Amino acid sequence: SPEQSAVREKSLYDSALKHIRARQYDLAIDGLTDVIKQFPDGTYTPNAYYWLGEVQAAKTPPDYEKARQALVQVINGFPDHSKVPDAAFKLGKIYHIMGDCQRGKDLLTQVASDYSDKTAGKLAQSYIRDNIDC
Repeated sequence: SPEQSAVREKSLYDSALKHIRARQYDLAIDGLTDVIKQFPDGTYTPNAYYWLGEVQAAKTPPDYEKARQALVQVINGFPDHSKVPDAAFKLGKIYHIMGDCQRGKDLLTQVASDYSDKTAGKLAQSYIRDNIDC
């Protein structure tokens, strides 16, 4: 039933978040990937992509390419979602970290401009000021 499906999706997602909080990144990645595969149009899918991007960048060693792919999914797949500003900020940072300074700068400048009233916009402004030298 749709109700059971919604409960299962939330349960999988909540379990993945617990793994993130416990810094069990491999388990978190598995759980978030399950949410995305089993519920491609689910309520938590945009959040799952976002956290997948965060975890891929945070784990040791980081996998910035996989982080990039997940964050792009948030922005392109769910353009009206509330996670888009944060995803775009993180993506701009990842482009910079991966050595694509200009692309990072362009995206961060856009985030700073489009979301100047949000935390992501302010963080983008600070990041450009403190880190971008291209």
